[in-house]
Amino acid sequence: MSSGREEVERFQRRLLRNIEYHEELTLALYGKTRRASLEAMLSEQFVMSIAVLWEAFVNDLIVAYVVAAPSKYLKQLESRIKQSTNERYGKTVAANIRFKKPKAFNKVKALEMIDPRGWNIRTKKGETLSSRANDLLTAKYAKKFSLGSDDNQMIEILTMLRNYLAHRSTGARSGLRNVISNIDCNGTNAPLADKLGDIGHYLKRCVDGKNTRAIFIAKRFIDIAEKLK
Repeated sequence: MSSGREEVERFQRRLLRNIEYHEELTLALYGKTRRASLEAMLSEQFVMSIAVLWEAFVNDLIVAYVVAAPSKYLKQLESRIKQSTNERYGKTVAANIRFKKPKAFNKVKALEMIDPRGWNIRTKKGETLSSRANDLLTAKYAKKFSLGSDDNQMIEILTMLRNYLAHRSTGARSGLRNVISNIDCNGTNAPLADKLGDIGHYLKRCVDGKNTRAIFIAKRFIDIAEKLK
């Protein structure tokens, strides 16, 4: 059984390793005829990988915290089952329902109960993540997900980037443009504030003399994960 701290550190190691791979691949493009286009493509793929890793990490972290302290989740689940039974069969039947809590509450059991369809626990915004954590976790762990406004915004930016990179729809581009336009130019996410042209060139642009926007995003999520330990 892995702890929340282990999940955080595993995610951070994966991002650091991916940054190294991305930088090595980018260096290999020097002198190539289509270098600019290839860098843009690599940046898109890199940011997409960050989004996928983040989603899996959030799912695994919440499950780890539920396993560590399952009382709130199990109580909430019992309440939902009784409410559903009451609505369908009436209060007499609901009053005679007895919820048998699992004796061995491990990751496998937790996943089967929290995410029976196996689609991962997904949230679009940091505020939604906090709300989901409050639903599932005891206060000790739920409070870790009460992130600051810049961190919540960063989660929304990554979600919008993933949506656009996944299917390039007009609606996804509009959503991404809106969230980027709301970035505080004096805030933590200021390096991402810009007009949105070609997405690959936007992501590969250097923002601090060293890091591209793609790498800046990866490092932001390493920092955000640290707050969730």
